[in-house]
Formats: sequence, structure tokens, C-alpha cells
Amino acid sequence: MVNFLSKAYDRTVLGCPIYTLVVLLLVLSFFSYYVKDFKLDASADTLILENDKDLKILREITERYGIKDFLVVTFTPDKDLFSKESLKRLGELRDELRKLERVYSVTTILDVPLLKASDVKLSEITKDSVKTVEDTSVDIIRAKREMLESPIYKDLILSPDGQTTALQVNLETDVYFLELFKKRNRLLNKRIAGTLSKEEKTQLEEYTAEYEVLYASLNKKRHQDIKKIRSIINSFKKYGVLYLGGVPMISDDTIAFVRNDLVVFGFGVFIFIVATLTIIFREVRWVVLPLLSCFFAVLIMVGVLGFLNWKVTVLSSNFISLMLIITLSMNIHLAVRYRQLCRDMPSASQFDLVSTTARKMVWPCL
Repeated sequence: MVNFLSKAYDRTVLGCPIYTLVVLLLVLSFFSYYVKDFKLDASADTLILENDKDLKILREITERYGIKDFLVVTFTPDKDLFSKESLKRLGELRDELRKLERVYSVTTILDVPLLKASDVKLSEITKDSVKTVEDTSVDIIRAKREMLESPIYKDLILSPDGQTTALQVNLETDVYFLELFKKRNRLLNKRIAGTLSKEEKTQLEEYTAEYEVLYASLNKKRHQDIKKIRSIINSFKKYGVLYLGGVPMISDDTIAFVRNDLVVFGFGVFIFIVATLTIIFREVRWVVLPLLSCFFAVLIMVGVLGFLNWKVTVLSSNFISLMLIITLSMNIHLAVRYRQLCRDMPSASQFDLVSTTARKMVWPCL
């Protein structure tokens, strides 16, 4: 079997070098086209096993109550939070956030109802009778005390020391995407339970394809929204300390960090490879050839992932660095063996040298 494979390799690959290079270039060109479809994902679908019990419960809750995306902005002013100037800045920040296209609403300490400070009985509560901090007739000291003592507001919209407040930035929900999300989850739960019919399997494939397109589009919009919100926050940092939080931001930042790490570590590994090859071989061709091999391997792998539409999670995103290192080690083995054969067999032809190198090193590399 080994002899058969060796002869086939000599006859097809080494015997037809031009055709071999053409085929390799065609394969490289084909998969290079799909590099654009390479995606990183930080959603629950990729980070959690499909049959995870907690994920199943989350899908059931989402099915029943829907899904609401929101961000949280914390604001700690330089002056007392309940001073007129700080409340004015808080109102300006809220109004700027509300102007954003895909922001549905913004909830702050200026907007929440004050029951005790309004001096209204429970039986007499109406929309107009309940006051907020923005009402000029409200006693700010009483309002602050109510918020600090309230089990609803304490530690949620206001810190225990009364100096830091949170703004809940509610983002608009795509109704069609939400319905598609629910339909897909129902079929996914059926697949886990083993009760999925053939028709439902086809539906699931259609829903999943449409879901991924819409999900990618929404992620781009969310990224732009987060950038705009951060820009607004930066313009208010002269009045105090502000931070942005929330699940959409964490997901967006995680993907951004991973992309940055891929570039940084990829460049670092590239420099390491060049330095290693230069120190070991000290010849240009033994630096260039392994680099081309590493480039070919990584580009093909990224293209395959894009072609198959397999998303890379934040946990497995370091595969490029690993591939470069593994491919480099194989190339060093092959180069060292080839140079040894050149020294030991000075009269051998190029064909025999390459054939012997490949035959001797194929099993160690595997």
C-alpha cells in the first residue's frame, strides 16, 4: 500500500509539476473567494452545546416572554448626583441617546415614578398624579431618600451611596426577526427531542439560513449603534465618569477583541516564523518556501470555513496561529531532510531528492 501511494505520488505530483501547480492555484483561487464569508460568532448558539439544559430553558423563556436588547450606561458626576447641574447633564445625556434611530427608549432616575414623594395614596394613583424627579414641585431630598430605600430602585438604577446612576438604553426589536427566532427555536427543540419530521427539517434549514442573514445584518446595526452611543458618552466624560455595559456590547466587543487578536498574534507568529527560518537556514529560498506553504494552508482553511459557513467561536479563533506553527514545524522537518539528502547524495537528481524526502517524512509529519 505504501509503495503504491509512493509511486502514485511520484507519477502524478512530481511527474507533472506544472499541472500540480495549476491545480494548487485553482484550489487556492476557489477557496480564496470564500474568505470573505469567514465569520466570528459570540452567540449562545456557538458557545453552548445544543442540548444544554440551560439553553433549552432560555429558549423557552424567550418563546414565552420575547427578547429585549438593552444597554446600560452608568454615570457618576463630578458633583453631587442630585444637584441641579448633575441632573441637567443627566437629562442632556438621556435626550442625546433618545435621538439615535434604533433607540426605543431611555429610562433614568429622571423618569421613574416616585410614589412616596408624590404624596398620593395607592387608591388615587393615576398617570398624571405620580411625579418624577423632573417635576419642579418634587422635593429632591425626599426623592433621593425614596430611591435609596426602594427595593425596586436601590442597586438597580441608583448605587447605595447615591452617587452613581444607571441609564437603561432600550434598543428597538426587529419584530420579524423575533418571530423567526421563535419559529427556529421551536424546531430546534423538536430536533433535540427527536420528534422533527422531514417537512419540519426542511423548514428548519430554511429558517436557519434566513436567520443567519438577518442576524449578521442586525449585528452590523448593533455595532454602529454601540459606536454612536460610545461617541455620545465620550462627549459627556468631562462632567464625570461614564461606562457602557450590556449583553449586546459584550458580544460586540468580544468579536472586536478577537479580530484584533487575530491580527496581532498572526503578525507576531509571522515575525517569529521569518526569524526562526532565517536563523536556522540563512537562505532566502528556505525562508520563502515555508512562508508560501504556511500562507497556502491558512488561506485554504479560512476559505473552507467560509465555504461551509462554519462560524468560528471566540474560543477556537486562535486556530490560525496554531496552524502557522504546525505547518512551520512540518516545513522545517522537510527542509532539513532535503538538505541532508543533498549532502549525502550529491549526484542524485532533483526528482529523486524530492521523492525520497516526501517518502521518508510523510509518516513523521502525519
